[in-house]
Amino acid sequence: MVIFENYKIDCEKPMDLIASPKTEYQKIYARALRFLAAREHAPKELAKKLAPACPEQIQSVLADLTEQNYLNLERYAESYARSRVGRGFGRLDIEARLRLQLVPNTLIQTIMAEYDWCALARKARAGRFGAKLNITIQDKAKQWRFLLQRGFDSESCKAAFMAGEP
Repeated sequence: MVIFENYKIDCEKPMDLIASPKTEYQKIYARALRFLAAREHAPKELAKKLAPACPEQIQSVLADLTEQNYLNLERYAESYARSRVGRGFGRLDIEARLRLQLVPNTLIQTIMAEYDWCALARKARAGRFGAKLNITIQDKAKQWRFLLQRGFDSESCKAAFMAGEP
């Protein structure tokens, strides 16, 4: 028996709870914790990864993880947006992907308001094609398509071709 912060745990080591779970619920819970230890997940995404297990127990595990704040939709959305912005993706792409994970629109709009999409479009364009603004119509069309495919709206694309820091 191990005493850990005034809690008595009936096992040799505290990690035994995760390392060798006994019930089906504990197995699902331990698996979910391993996924969450690697990165944030949306509840829908985590449920899909745990899918081979019993659906009732998955819902119970997700509820417990949410209650314990291990699974947090707001934290997931912020982390996901930050990751995609860092890789040069635009607002439309990020919003669409967050909606697929059932993130509420109000939360999406709050997170999207934190970024300067025009500056990010300039940075993405400069990173791929350089900061040169005096280019041919064909090059401009190519760069515009690149930004659109990355999920930037037309206003951000237009701003990417105006003078300013990349």
